[in-house]
Amino acid sequence: MKTDSLIRLLQGILAASILLSIVLFLFFYVPSVRKMQQFQKQAMEMNAQRAAAGQIAAEALEYSKTHPAINPILEAYQIKQPTK
Repeated sequence: MKTDSLIRLLQGILAASILLSIVLFLFFYVPSVRKMQQFQKQAMEMNAQRAAAGQIAAEALEYSKTHPAINPILEAYQIKQPTK
C-alpha cells in the first residue's frame, strides 16, 4: 500500500516536471528562436548592404583613375588615401 502511494507521488512529480518543461519551452525557447531568426535576417541584410557599398566604392576608385576630380570626395570618406 505504501508503494502504491509512492508510485503515485513519483508519477505526479513526473507529470508536473513534464508540464513545466512544456511551459518553459513555449515561453522561453520558442520566442528566443524567433528573435534569433529576426537577427539572422537583419545580419543578412546588413551584409548585402555592406557588399553593395564595397562594390560602389570599388567602382568609384576605378572611376577616379580617369577622372581625378572625384578624389577629394573619396578622400573625405576615407575610401582613397590622400595623395601627397
